[in-house]
Amino acid sequence: MIMIYTDKYMTQRRIYQNEFPYHLTNTIRNNQSFFSDINKTKVLHDNIFYYQRKLKFELLCFAIMPTHFHIIIKSNIFTISDIMQKIKYQTAKQIKALPSKEDRLFPSHSTAIRWKGEKPNITVPQHSRAVRIFSPPRCPNSIWKPRFYHRIINTERYLSRAINYVTNNWSHHHLPSHFSQSPHTYLNHTLIKKYLS
Repeated sequence: MIMIYTDKYMTQRRIYQNEFPYHLTNTIRNNQSFFSDINKTKVLHDNIFYYQRKLKFELLCFAIMPTHFHIIIKSNIFTISDIMQKIKYQTAKQIKALPSKEDRLFPSHSTAIRWKGEKPNITVPQHSRAVRIFSPPRCPNSIWKPRFYHRIINTERYLSRAINYVTNNWSHHHLPSHFSQSPHTYLNHTLIKKYLS
């Protein structure tokens, strides 16, 4: 027997239902705007598609906003907990490896620290300190809030509403129109047609 919950968000760690698609949401810790950075957005975008191929789940759509992302998927093999854990872990790991704004401005510093593990024997200029203070936060060990939210989509009407909400999420948050395009937003028209036919 499958229990269907559509009235509120659920946050259990392990979910095994595989009959219906899920609408999943995960947020950055402290609501930091990590995905205002296009390079970090591309990391999450690429990991979603990588694990979609590797774990063979159906990807209907997603939207990557500055502080969170929405995704609608259906999996017959792996649990959504397993899928989200892999996407989140690999994304955090790769974002942590990205050069910061300070690294791009002062590449000699980052090269010495990142690859040799040595402290550069130079005096950091005053304007470098200013960049360090006002630049976006570096990625901690985990950029994500520990739990994700999920809803089971068990009707065509609900699926249509959820897809519309996800793909227009940029508008709900009054973001620039480029958030409606790749790599921020993705819509699988062929798969959606299959579910809404």
